[in-house]
Amino acid sequence: MTVYQMYFVDEADRIALGEDVECVDDSAALRTARAALRHRDYPAVEVWDHTKRVGRAKRFDWVAPGMRMPESRVQASPGA
Repeated sequence: MTVYQMYFVDEADRIALGEDVECVDDSAALRTARAALRHRDYPAVEVWDHTKRVGRAKRFDWVAPGMRMPESRVQASPGA
């Protein structure tokens, strides 16, 4: 297990809150951060493993599969 740092940032992209979380790997740390972001009033969270930035998630970066809109296929017009 690794201790990761979650930094919740405000609208000006400044750290507003920091928390440590223990996870088995980077993917688990990002999932944990996304879940934590749903319960806090910040626009984004960054996950760090000491000096390595693992990732960043914005509040509305992800959508549950059942809520996704069907993708429209855009075709290039002739001669484009």
